[in-house]
Amino acid sequence: MVRGVRLLAVVALAAALLGEDGGPLDRPEPKAVHDLVQARNWASKVAAWDPAHVYTTFLSCREDRCAFGLGATGDGGRTWARHPLPLDGFGARRPDLSATRFRLSVLGPGVLRLWWPARQPGPAWWSTDAGATWRSVPAALPVVRSVPPGWVPLDTRADDAPTGEYRLPVGDPATGAAALLAVPALVAGVRVPDNSFDRELWLTREGPDGGLLVSRDRGASHQPVTPPWPDGPDATFPRVALAPDGTVYLTASRVSRPEPLLARSTDGGLTWERFTPTGLGTARGPLRVGILPDGALVVASGEYLTVERFHVSRDGGRTFAEFPAAGYPRYSGGFVALPGGGYVTQDMIGDVAVDTLAVSDDLRTWRTLRPPTR
Repeated sequence: MVRGVRLLAVVALAAALLGEDGGPLDRPEPKAVHDLVQARNWASKVAAWDPAHVYTTFLSCREDRCAFGLGATGDGGRTWARHPLPLDGFGARRPDLSATRFRLSVLGPGVLRLWWPARQPGPAWWSTDAGATWRSVPAALPVVRSVPPGWVPLDTRADDAPTGEYRLPVGDPATGAAALLAVPALVAGVRVPDNSFDRELWLTREGPDGGLLVSRDRGASHQPVTPPWPDGPDATFPRVALAPDGTVYLTASRVSRPEPLLARSTDGGLTWERFTPTGLGTARGPLRVGILPDGALVVASGEYLTVERFHVSRDGGRTFAEFPAAGYPRYSGGFVALPGGGYVTQDMIGDVAVDTLAVSDDLRTWRTLRPPTR
């Protein structure tokens, strides 16, 4: 039922988008409508540094032409600036879907990189004024074996290369240069839970055989972390959160039964303290985990694709209590930590973005953003 509601939301949003620009197609053929909706969805990217600095791309269509635009806010969505992107437009009746597969990355407040993935080479641009102006930068993505000082991830996922190796894109906020960090060949879904490489770099593997790796030398080497649960293969969807004092929290859920798993390490994952948390309830899907400004641990769980119940622990994960999350979207794909602090959530079904985008400084109070769509 939830998925049905979410799919209806996608259809409703697509219908609204098709009509808001004055109707690019008077009486479009069904395939043309499908292609345009798909192009709009794929052209929608979100990049956020913190709850104040958020950037979204959109596709605006007039008559028979579509153009890419950028919405930028530096005050948490109270005001938005609109800027064109240095990308070629295309015809609305026959959208070139490959033209929508660019990537937008945030490297700092107002620092953006517009680029193409390694599998689809293309030009790259760098902006230091929140997208008002763009400078061309080298598009080549050389492979590096460790992350240069000062560089940050361009994405939270690693892509697979034709060689079978996985590579994480990283970039330099000072110059706009970028490279690919080689990481162990796991599966698609390698994630970086923290934007800084100065501490341990944690890589998790999604799926029913989820694994965990850590690098303590800026990605030059990676060590597997033994799962703290005795029946590790039954644990799935591992999530890592790093507290300000260096404590590492690891959560997972079981495949066989809705039981949340929680462990804590104070020595960088060398040893783990495992808990049977009290008051956390059940977990039938992936758990989301975050750290409050005061160091308290927050875990959210829900059914299938939704995350609706928040719990907080102030004793290191031993006991939990209900945690109110005012304004949190009812149907959401979960929240993620932002590199500059705070959290963001976006309703996603695969690569289809729905207009539920909310930010929070403390996980307690959420505000929904309404970025421009044309």
